[in-house]
Amino acid sequence: MVPVLLSIAIAASDRITMSSSMNAPSGLTGLENGAPIDEWSASMTTFVRSLAILCVGVSFAYIGWRLTATLNWSAWWVSIPFVALEAHLAVRLAITMAELWDIHAEPGVAAVDHAPGRVAVFIATYDEGPEVLLPTIAAAVELEPTHETWVLDDGDRPEVRDMAEALGARYVTRTDNSHAKAGNLNHALGLTDAEFVAVLDADHVPEPNFLRHTLGYFVNPKIALVQTPQEFYNGNSFVHTGSGGFHDEQFFHRIIMPGKNRHNAAFWCGTNAVLRTSALRWIGGVSTATITEDMHTTVRLHRTGWETVHHNEVLARGLAPRSYAEFETQRWRWGAGAMQSIVAENPLFSRGLSRGQRLMYLASALSWFDSWRTFGLHLLPALVLLTGVSPVNAPMWQLIPAVIAVHLFSSVATKLMSRGRMRLSTNMVFELLKMPPNLSSSMVFFRPRALSFSVTPKGRSSSGRSRSAVPRILTLLLVLDLTTWLAVTMQLAGLVPLRVERVSLALLGISWLLVNTMFLVVAIDRIRRNRYGGERRGGLRIEHQAPAAMGGFRARTVDISLNGASVLVRGDGFEVGQEVLLQIKVHGQIARLQSTVRRTDETRVHGVNKVGVEFADGQWPEVAVLAQGLFREGVTAALVNA
Repeated sequence: MVPVLLSIAIAASDRITMSSSMNAPSGLTGLENGAPIDEWSASMTTFVRSLAILCVGVSFAYIGWRLTATLNWSAWWVSIPFVALEAHLAVRLAITMAELWDIHAEPGVAAVDHAPGRVAVFIATYDEGPEVLLPTIAAAVELEPTHETWVLDDGDRPEVRDMAEALGARYVTRTDNSHAKAGNLNHALGLTDAEFVAVLDADHVPEPNFLRHTLGYFVNPKIALVQTPQEFYNGNSFVHTGSGGFHDEQFFHRIIMPGKNRHNAAFWCGTNAVLRTSALRWIGGVSTATITEDMHTTVRLHRTGWETVHHNEVLARGLAPRSYAEFETQRWRWGAGAMQSIVAENPLFSRGLSRGQRLMYLASALSWFDSWRTFGLHLLPALVLLTGVSPVNAPMWQLIPAVIAVHLFSSVATKLMSRGRMRLSTNMVFELLKMPPNLSSSMVFFRPRALSFSVTPKGRSSSGRSRSAVPRILTLLLVLDLTTWLAVTMQLAGLVPLRVERVSLALLGISWLLVNTMFLVVAIDRIRRNRYGGERRGGLRIEHQAPAAMGGFRARTVDISLNGASVLVRGDGFEVGQEVLLQIKVHGQIARLQSTVRRTDETRVHGVNKVGVEFADGQWPEVAVLAQGLFREGVTAALVNA
């Protein structure tokens, strides 16, 4: 019933909120504009905030009415859980409106040309391949102002050492991999005398202004952390949907996180951040007590009086999960680590936190339990239809308008407050996709235990491709939905006695069930799509035409990888095994690559041959020029996801 009416509310809210609330795509293919989000006018701000207050008021009035006038005490075992799920939704709505109240609360600083102290950029890596690491290292080395770039390789790989040193970065490894990424960072902190460290994951390529736009905040001696959003350049990932570079994480990184600035509650998200080393040392270094070292470290910073900022401008872009298996691994680690952090620090009662910070940490904690609500609301129609009990004791002419009003208000207010990043129909699908890892990880709160850190795979994983497996809980829900639908259809057809007292209630229950089934089928279909397979092809070639020259002849690339290229060249005489110099112009720069001819083919155009070449090993600076040029033209994503 509720999902049916919610679908009506979603359709209405999509018409009310305009697509102009989204920023235009940036010059990088398939990406959202990374600029800060424009502020509303005073009148628009007043209108939307008033709507949000009205929305929350209507939601709690609805819950009050449900508790006092509509509970079916004869079926309390269904009625009370149902209203509890609705109450959880109302509480989460109120907290979300508080989070979104002001997403422009960051102090804002001018770009700097000189760092306020010594700066080191840490790139933590374990098993990411050169095609992932090289663009990140190359971009980090070129950042301004003056700094050092450190590659922290827990994989202890000679190839990575050679690449880092050739590109001008310092290579650091250690004798053991204790405490995973947190231990890796702490080991480097013990070696550096830098006053500020920027932390990048291996796949997150920084924009040229990454340091210039973040270091200015540290003029305030209380600032310990400046976090920037996570954006992704592989627009074909599992989390990307629709056009304009929209993905499931945008709502959190561009809206929720900056909203926490109002309460000095923005937290470290592991990458794309700059930290004050004295603050880290003050709390004993990066936390090693949980598998989400970033959030736990931030709680400790806040408890000891340090301040944090979320700078709402995309200044680095990385790789989003490409398959459901990667998505599930990542979500489980985040959820389990969040539960560990809550148990370890208990932000609701820990000393040193303000009321606003407690509220924001409560919001983050409760979000991991949303999947229990999703699970309960999915089970409810089947339970009602199979048992014949009604969870609501109210006439339909009262209940239906009330539910429509509540969900229409919440849908419109959330869409507006989120500047369009909350796409409700997409969100409902992803709530189902998040449910298996969230249900499992949230149990860590009730059974705290030591956990091992699981790295989300980046780059190629094998030479084949296989579809992700559907979690058992989603399969069981689909079987339950289809079985219930068949049973009730037989009842309505008169083949078996009708369990539900009223036909109208049965029809509403079936409608609710079918909507649930529809979203579940969409979610399962997304998991099983071949394009989101868990493996990737071995070849890293992409189709890209760029002006080139080879052996003194004019040429043009047909496809490029970080290992070689195919080129059309006006000239002949190239033989397999011949060594040639290939010059490729990308984004105004020329990559000069010593290469070996591996194949030659004639074309239909007289005097034009297609030649395949392999780049010689060890040309890291020149390959870096190629990779960075391709990235700026928006095609590096294909290189690491081909």
